[in-house]
Amino acid sequence: MSSTQSTDELLFVGKKEDLISAQRTVVSLQGRDVLIIYHEGEFYAIDSYCYHSGSSLETGDIEELNNKLCIICPKHKYKISLCDGEGLYRARDRSQSPPPLRWFSKGVKQRVHPITEIQGELYLRPATSGYIESDYYQGEQGKVERERAALADKGGGRGERGVSSPSFCASGRTSDLQAILCVIDDVSELHLHCSHELTAHHGVLLSQEVSS
Repeated sequence: MSSTQSTDELLFVGKKEDLISAQRTVVSLQGRDVLIIYHEGEFYAIDSYCYHSGSSLETGDIEELNNKLCIICPKHKYKISLCDGEGLYRARDRSQSPPPLRWFSKGVKQRVHPITEIQGELYLRPATSGYIESDYYQGEQGKVERERAALADKGGGRGERGVSSPSFCASGRTSDLQAILCVIDDVSELHLHCSHELTAHHGVLLSQEVSS
């Protein structure tokens, strides 16, 4: 992880050629960990930890989903738009029979940051307006939970949000999931998620998430 220096209200990220060579680089921006991605000729800057449970996005696959370039969290397969941080998931459209799968938006969940090139160097101005869910895992409590999850992954300690695996529960954040849903994506992988509540999206009742 590299550190940054401030220049005219922008934060120096690195030399363009070095970032192209690295493809993915995690930098510390005023105490915030940001993932810089170079993909198909474009640079993207996004909070390094997934808004869902704080897993690192650094090794996530990049795919075009619903005409949007997305990074897929390697741990729980959450889909996040690289351009605007929008969360995407596939669900059954119950307004039709038989209900087909289609893409739905969760709204902006992951903070993204504008990036600028100046004479072969890349600079970034951190986006700070409002609260976005990925902010949680940049704070002190989020850091503790990330460390706890990492310990659990190594076979010791407790699971996500302090719950022994494979149980899931809500941590108190309004965005957290409460009811366990069985979610099957288009490659027939089974994922367990919690849902804060079943929501109506554009008048369509979503009773089952598929590949969130």
